Amino acid sequence: MLRIGSKVNTMQVIRSWRSFKRSIHTANTVEMPVIKDRFKEMLDDRTSSLFRSLNMDETGHSKPTSETSTMKSHPIYFSTQELYSGLVKGGLTSKQATVLLEVLETFNNEIASQSLSQSVPISADANGRYLIDAASSEIRDEVVLSRQASITTFRSQLARLQRDVEILEQEAMEKATMLKADLDMEIHERKISTRDDENAIDMQIHDLNNKISTRLNSDLKSEIENLRWQITRRSLTCVALISAGVMYIAHATN
Repeated sequence: MLRIGSKVNTMQVIRSWRSFKRSIHTANTVEMPVIKDRFKEMLDDRTSSLFRSLNMDETGHSKPTSETSTMKSHPIYFSTQELYSGLVKGGLTSKQATVLLEVLETFNNEIASQSLSQSVPISADANGRYLIDAASSEIRDEVVLSRQASITTFRSQLARLQRDVEILEQEAMEKATMLKADLDMEIHERKISTRDDENAIDMQIHDLNNKISTRLNSDLKSEIENLRWQITRRSLTCVALISAGVMYIAHATN
């Protein structure tokens, strides 16, 4: 007898076996190999799903185990006594139950060999994880270094821009001061030139007034002299005529 192993598949085997129980009861010893094949086909779906659940993870990849690196392919034992008793209680003969146990043992060994062949050794998994961790660490270090370099570059650029802005502000203030000084000087010069122009105009007006007054005075004097001579001549003429008339009248009276 084989050693006791898992008890999980006992009820599944019994339920699968009851589906073609009648054909087993009517079968003889010659038909047992055919029964083995039929039973193996009927359990194919159950065993495939069981194999996937045992050897595959949620993402569909093989589960790494700690024993596959050193484990060799060997049979996986199960409780044949309990399974044999259950089959006999289910209505099978002793010979039919023995054949069924042989089929289950063969199929169980096939599942074990397939799971071992498709499993991943823990050393390979550890190496893969180590390589992934090393690559992740290297990438993280590169990202951190690139970020630090970018931050340093940005800070240097910002400092250079701030210096340029300060220089431009200083130059703008100097230019504004120079423009203000030039503007004040130009305004002062314009005031001085305007004042000089006003003084020149005042002098010209004063000269014109002097010339006009001088010319008017000379003209008036000449006119007055002419009028005086005319009046004097007329007065002398009148006096002479009056004297002549008086003398004539006096002579005529005498």
